[in-house]
Amino acid sequence: MLRSAARAAAVIAAICIVDGAAVARAADVSPAQDAVTLSINPDGTATWNGERLANEPALEAKVAQHATQSPKLQLDLRFHTVSGLNDSNRQTLLDLIELTARYGYVHVETFNNGARLTVLAPSAAGASGTK
Repeated sequence: MLRSAARAAAVIAAICIVDGAAVARAADVSPAQDAVTLSINPDGTATWNGERLANEPALEAKVAQHATQSPKLQLDLRFHTVSGLNDSNRQTLLDLIELTARYGYVHVETFNNGARLTVLAPSAAGASGTK
């Protein structure tokens, strides 16, 4: 996933900050799916609505499956650390923004113990078939 500052900057450059929330298109107000709770555990494992994911490809498959459905995908990301949005959690958040951005514009709201990501609309990259 994200491993370089240049890639992180490219992801961040695609997101606008408005009143503390990152917004791709404010005009997109179509409803979201029931929120999916994605928990990142201290040992690095993840759970999707309580279901343990075996590895990173399993997470990518879940996101792909749900992001292409209608209505929109909404992920409630939860970090299980006492330090809140520390450097490791920020990296995880950037990785998830990059992953979900493959399927559309992403609205991001951050909290001390997590974030909410909503895939708003098909992205230009997704429409053209490029990554």
